[in-house]
Amino acid sequence: MSLGALVILGAQATLDPRSDRLASSCVALTALLLALLGTRIGNAPNRVMTTLVAALVVAQQAVLPWQLSMVLALLAVFGIGRAFPSQRVEARCWSKGQTPIVWILIVGGVTPFALSAWLFLAHPNLNDLTSSPLLKMPTIWLVCGSVLFSIVNPALEELIWRGVLQTYLRPLWGVPVSICLQALSFGVQHLHGFPRGPMGVLLATVWALMLGILRHRAQGVWAPFLAHVVADATIAILVLKFVL
Repeated sequence: MSLGALVILGAQATLDPRSDRLASSCVALTALLLALLGTRIGNAPNRVMTTLVAALVVAQQAVLPWQLSMVLALLAVFGIGRAFPSQRVEARCWSKGQTPIVWILIVGGVTPFALSAWLFLAHPNLNDLTSSPLLKMPTIWLVCGSVLFSIVNPALEELIWRGVLQTYLRPLWGVPVSICLQALSFGVQHLHGFPRGPMGVLLATVWALMLGILRHRAQGVWAPFLAHVVADATIAILVLKFVL
């Protein structure tokens, strides 16, 4: 079930609900059916994972901003957990853990170089990002929005991938495989993101491996969150360079 949930999440990442409405709806329906099956025959990790994936995939059907989809999915999962204790997300998923500064600097520090190299060597088409109406706002609001993005997006993605998914994959598949699975899932989500395309997926997967290892070493999500902030701040700066 856990692998099926990750495959469904990856399938959704390849689709655009605006242009692939039928296919995206089928993926969402499959996710819901798997979540229902998980509540019947799945163990605790499978129940939580299938519920989270279903909530995330269904939220994306409304074509909302990615961050809002993640918020709605997490609220749904926590709400279901309150109503049904057997599907409650354990507190260890968001445990702060240790703060190994050197490792945080290493994992976070590679991202400005990797993202800049990808941007200037691959010359990706970023029209969908740079033409966003949100980027037409005054400069001060763009800067404030970039700071907010650099904090909120890492917090949500770390809670989902290194928090819930990696935590619940571990008892099912062991430490090495759980780190690899969450990394591959995270990488596929960047097919249309930043970085994007096959190279973007590869870069995001490799980096998510580093984040997963960091989360395991630190025994908490605080360390990968801090490293992730560096990456998303870099993304915000690079995108703004096309606007300001």
